[in-house]
Amino acid sequence: MIRLEDVTKTHGEDADVVHAVRGVSFSLERGEFVALVGPSGCGKSTLLNLIGCLDRPTSGTVRLQDRNVETLSDDELATIRNRRIGFVFQFHNLLPRLDAQANVELPMLYAGVDRAARRERARAQLDRMGLADRVGHLPSQLSGGERQRVAIARALVMEPSLVLADEPTGNLDTKRGWEILEILRGLAATGTTVLMVTHDTEMAASASRILTMRDGVLV
Repeated sequence: MIRLEDVTKTHGEDADVVHAVRGVSFSLERGEFVALVGPSGCGKSTLLNLIGCLDRPTSGTVRLQDRNVETLSDDELATIRNRRIGFVFQFHNLLPRLDAQANVELPMLYAGVDRAARRERARAQLDRMGLADRVGHLPSQLSGGERQRVAIARALVMEPSLVLADEPTGNLDTKRGWEILEILRGLAATGTTVLMVTHDTEMAASASRILTMRDGVLV
């Protein structure tokens, strides 16, 4: 589903150049749940941004479902991010003035989905996350675990084939963290590819495969 071939990413120039990713090659298959681990500053988030079409590689090739990301226009990349990739982050990034349902509806609003369909699909995803009784609550009225589940519902509402999770349990207590992990494992079991960045070795051990990164390379 995803293939990286000798991908590099640098920032800056000349003496100030930083090699964030150095010659990384690997692939992800449909329905895999893969954990990406490594110390802070090793290039994990940069790599996630490249896979998520948020950034372009300095060299090498990122292929998403046999399409070379480098050849796509900014509009095409935006469409891929909206319709094929779901993003989950350590901090939920919910809009504070919108209730849970309105936050989940946002990707569909950008995609031009009509109001009735947005409402129905958002409620279905929130119900799937066990939040049927929280649809009208603002983020400030939800617990940390509930806010993260709303964020996951938002990431899934466009039915993406790939979910990228950057430290999705890092801001939660152990119990809530494992609840989020079980949701991600369930996604993989139904055919969604999941790539999770984590510092938690126990969480990583639950993945079907672990990739370890250090100083911009896979080790």
